[in-house]
Amino acid sequence: MGIPSVSILLHEIIKLMYHARVKDPVFFRIGTCGGIGIEGGNVIITEEALNADLKPYHELVLYTHESNLIKVSHRPQGKVI
Repeated sequence: MGIPSVSILLHEIIKLMYHARVKDPVFFRIGTCGGIGIEGGNVIITEEALNADLKPYHELVLYTHESNLIKVSHRPQGKVI
């Protein structure tokens, strides 16, 4: 779960919104924050999302059909409000 799952979900939703001609969508996520040492039942409000390496971006690796690496792109996660 976490950023990789949200990335897949948003990718699919954005494709649907594109075909539906939606303009300027706003996304927010409400979820768990397990594993950060906070007792259950607390509400945590964050300012940014982090990937598995604790970096505030999503790394997108692009390959050719022959599986040769052609580009690594870092997409910013954006601010969480």
